[in-house]
Amino acid sequence: MLPTHCSISLQGRAKISPHMGNDRKPPYVLSFVAPSGTGKTTLLSQVIRLLAAKGFKVAALKGTHHQIYLDKPGKDSYRFKKAGATAVGLLGPGASTLFLEPSDGGVGDERKKVLEMVHWLSLYPFAPFDFILCEGFAHVPELPKLRVVRDEWPLTYFAERGHVEDLVAIAWGKGEAPPDQIPEGVALLPLEAEAVASWLLDRRDVS
Repeated sequence: MLPTHCSISLQGRAKISPHMGNDRKPPYVLSFVAPSGTGKTTLLSQVIRLLAAKGFKVAALKGTHHQIYLDKPGKDSYRFKKAGATAVGLLGPGASTLFLEPSDGGVGDERKKVLEMVHWLSLYPFAPFDFILCEGFAHVPELPKLRVVRDEWPLTYFAERGHVEDLVAIAWGKGEAPPDQIPEGVALLPLEAEAVASWLLDRRDVS
């Protein structure tokens, strides 16, 4: 089951059900997508730095195809997991880490995992997040997307995709794009962190 108390609008706003007792403004959610080597990690890191410098709290999520292991055999936290704990936390003098097992007991799927994590972060009461920014998750339609395009305009991009409903912005590094290649309602931004951060702030204020 996916979380029922939190959903994401294609305007990027996480929607939290009133009965959760949470009256704060929900975080703005956006995922940066592009082929490997395009520079989306660099752009996202720069955007996070700019938003954090303005005092906004940002949560960042990234998927990986590599297995994530909790400590080494014999360590206390490893033993807790092997004993059957579905969540194991490590709390140090500085940062803390929480390892979660898939709620279905298996390997889980990317869509379910990222939506559950967005749900958790949206409800986090101790340091409410203003933005939840993701890298990847291109095949999770519930996440609004910003497509990073560094070189020539990908003329076949929209033809190859089955849908573009989750696309809300394109950051392009080559100036004007072919007008007939930009779906209605999709923002065309310069491939610059300042422009993307400014657009995010505007979206947060109006959504």
